[in-house]
Amino acid sequence: MTLTKSITVTARIDGRVLEELEVGNMAEAAIVANDMHDTWEPEYGTAVEVTIE
Repeated sequence: MTLTKSITVTARIDGRVLEELEVGNMAEAAIVANDMHDTWEPEYGTAVEVTIE
């Protein structure tokens, strides 16, 4: 049996979750986080908090 830890990337604004995705590795997490910034910041016109956990 192989145990894997999931990596979750979450975009939030004012504490409200805009988008949350599970990814397979940190490289993918970095790409997804960048895409979330590019997607949500122009739409809301302000900084979006993106976390990788």
